[in-house]
Amino acid sequence: MVLYLYANLRGLMLRKKKKEALIKEGFKSLERWVNAKNFEVDYEYNTVDYIDEDERQIIINTRSGAEIQLYALLHECGHLIIRKSKDYKSKYPVSCKLQSKNKQIEGSIAYKMDVVREEIEAWDKGKDLAKRLNIHLDEQKFLNLVNKCVMTYIEWAAKPGYSKS
Repeated sequence: MVLYLYANLRGLMLRKKKKEALIKEGFKSLERWVNAKNFEVDYEYNTVDYIDEDERQIIINTRSGAEIQLYALLHECGHLIIRKSKDYKSKYPVSCKLQSKNKQIEGSIAYKMDVVREEIEAWDKGKDLAKRLNIHLDEQKFLNLVNKCVMTYIEWAAKPGYSKS
């Protein structure tokens, strides 16, 4: 019985080490990709994950575990892919107007729908990027995070008012 437990524990430890190595390699691949786009990745404690196009940075919250940070970085890379695409302005016209500092449209349904659609597409683009770069994803964990994050935007969009809180 002791040998059986030891073998199971050893197997779990090896799988955990392998997963940690895959996550570390995923970060390296993504950071190289981001740097090739002339952006930097910055890790900060207790912040939201976001892309700052003016500063050419992607900010990732270190309060989350490494695997969630990797998935968040993929998502933010998805935003970078979307916003650098030729059809961004035609796909998300209201968001583009807001980026031009037109605050009057921030509470509009059209703006909120642009945000929700872009959030979903960013997750899809991030997943596609992971496949292209051979970054391992735990499909179920990734999907659970996508659902959780997208739902916050759906809830925000359903509320009347002018800001995501």
